Amino acid sequence: MFELWTSIRLFDYGFLAANAVELEHYAIVSLEKLLLLKALAMVIPKYEQDVRLIVKKILAIQYGKEC
Repeated sequence: MFELWTSIRLFDYGFLAANAVELEHYAIVSLEKLLLLKALAMVIPKYEQDVRLIVKKILAIQYGKEC
C-alpha cells in the first residue's frame, strides 16, 4: 500500500481531481488516472493484477466488449 500512496503523492490534487466524480466525502478519479497510479506502484503482484483488470475495463468501455 505504501507504493500506491507514494505514487499518489507524485501528483497534485488538481491533476487527480480533474474530471473526477465528486461525491459528498470523496472523489472518484478516472480509470486512466487509476491505471497510471497503479502502474507506478506495480512493485506488489496484486497491483499488476489490478492493472490488468483496469486495462480490461477500459478496453470494454472503449470497444464495447470484454477482452
